[in-house]
Amino acid sequence: MKKFLFFIVWVTVLHLFASTITFGEESNRLSGQKRTEKTPTEGRKDLPALDALPLQLEIISWVEVSFQGGLLKRHKEGFEALIRSRLRHELPMLSHEFKPIHVVRKELLESGFAPELAEKELKKRGCVNCLVWTTGDDNLVVFLTECQLAGYGDYRNRKHSAFESRILDFGSTLSAKRQVESALTNIVHRISTKFLGAGVHLKSLY
Repeated sequence: MKKFLFFIVWVTVLHLFASTITFGEESNRLSGQKRTEKTPTEGRKDLPALDALPLQLEIISWVEVSFQGGLLKRHKEGFEALIRSRLRHELPMLSHEFKPIHVVRKELLESGFAPELAEKELKKRGCVNCLVWTTGDDNLVVFLTECQLAGYGDYRNRKHSAFESRILDFGSTLSAKRQVESALTNIVHRISTKFLGAGVHLKSLY
């Protein structure tokens, strides 16, 4: 009965996220080779590229991991530290601070920044939000790990205002922490690759 219920959960999660989920290292490697389809406006000089996230972000202000299911909540600080570490490795040109957006905005306004200048400063900052979703029992557990890199600013070019990725895996409670750490490492690498690639593409338009 447990196996049947597990199968139902697995199929449901797969159906909901099939278009964006990758499985294992080989799938992650191949995902970087997907072709990019050109849009009718691609390459036009009037695209608001200079207002896009890749050309603005200089600081990672906040990293947070949330949980659906209580299996791994005790590892929250460790997961967040891992994400910071991997970001420093993958995107060494970015600096780091530990401030959520409402704190950054309040400090800017209290420092005398005009609203438009405060918005410009906000666009230099971003956050990484992750969700670790777990379900199952001691014998078999499903893990869905997903993260998004987003900017604090208000961007006209929404195409590049955020980057996200997710990985679906399964294992046991004994392997759960290790597998999620591996998933987070792979996800940060993929998001960083997209971030760098988008920045190079947008700069080439100008």
